[in-house]
Amino acid sequence: MKVKIEFYATFREKYGKGLVIESSSSLDDAMKAAARVLGGSFLKDIYDDMGNFRTDVMITVNGRNLLDMKQEVVLKEGDRMAIYPPVAGG
Repeated sequence: MKVKIEFYATFREKYGKGLVIESSSSLDDAMKAAARVLGGSFLKDIYDDMGNFRTDVMITVNGRNLLDMKQEVVLKEGDRMAIYPPVAGG
């Protein structure tokens, strides 16, 4: 199935506006499919050293923040993910 991933702020500068990937319903599989196109540094930008999603990177699926979702995310055809880098500044 196809899923759209959009990038914002410094991730947009690094990876472009976004891409459409072929993936299973697993969020992990979607990220790995994106990394095959974007390169291994993409996984380092969104996963911590323990293999969990970084808490300073905001990932949304259809507008809902992953941190607010209580259940495992199951992707469906046409879902839209957005990835925002850590916020810095003052």
